Amino acid sequence: MDYHPGLVLRVNELYHDLEQREYERSHQELFRLEAPRWQKIAQEYLAPCPGPLMVLDLGTGTGLVPLQIAGFLKEPDQIVCADLSEKMLEVCRENIGKKNFRCRFQFLKLDGKRINLGSGLFDFITLNSVLHHIPEFHPFFLEINRLLKPDGLLVIGHEPNRFFFADKFLWSLYQFLSIIYRPRQFAGTVLRRLRLFEQARKIYQRFNPEMKSHSEIIGRLNQLLGQEGLIQTPLSSSQISAIVDIHSPTAGGYHRDRGIDFSEILSKYLDNFQLVSFETYAHLSEISEQNRLTKRLDSFLKKRFPQRGSTLFAVLKKNG
Repeated sequence: MDYHPGLVLRVNELYHDLEQREYERSHQELFRLEAPRWQKIAQEYLAPCPGPLMVLDLGTGTGLVPLQIAGFLKEPDQIVCADLSEKMLEVCRENIGKKNFRCRFQFLKLDGKRINLGSGLFDFITLNSVLHHIPEFHPFFLEINRLLKPDGLLVIGHEPNRFFFADKFLWSLYQFLSIIYRPRQFAGTVLRRLRLFEQARKIYQRFNPEMKSHSEIIGRLNQLLGQEGLIQTPLSSSQISAIVDIHSPTAGGYHRDRGIDFSEILSKYLDNFQLVSFETYAHLSEISEQNRLTKRLDSFLKKRFPQRGSTLFAVLKKNG
């Protein structure tokens, strides 16, 4: 189902406002796996620069990226933490305030349209787990192009790679292993196919505090959307998931036509950029780090299918 871009932006804003205190707990794997990757990026690309540097972290959330890279920056350098969600920015500010970084920080509330910052202002723009939330790529990348200096770097991390989810072998292997290692998640997939997921969720939440908390967020979100006249009937949990993660192949069900095709991104929106580095990883998705066996299998699959990991990470340089 296609959703109006305005609805996608507003649902994302409200959902993350409501989820802000739960976000880090519910995304522990994201923080654990991506933190070292961003530290490596900072060490390789930011630390050697003489500065002063200007860094823009779009979709900063609770601060994963700035918390990893700020230690490599110096006193004249500045990071602008920008997000659609005011509540997420509040948590980000709190998390950064607990540290003793030398660089300066600015916190910017976005409206999902034009970013009210000067053209050619930034040496680096970073995005972590952001693209799959964006309803329209064309205006989004126009703004990135406007804001980034010539020869500046754009770093895009933790995005769902369309080629993994479209690969029948890798997807089937992942589904099979999910039965063993993620039985609850696999059961959810089966229930969605049988159109019984929402009924089962209502029963299960009575015994699961986390699911109950999520249901309360869904209920409050529907209430706010109704008050604003954006919906006529309440949205289900699956529908909201599909809207929030509009380009995710697994949000609210399985969508083979979703995911990020990075070659398409380059050719359509970033044809004035050069690809500096590109990596795909997690060839068994979240099961990749389950145990020694899955780690070995993941390593084998990475060598066999280097461009088909479930997650992608890229560094691009804007032409001077």
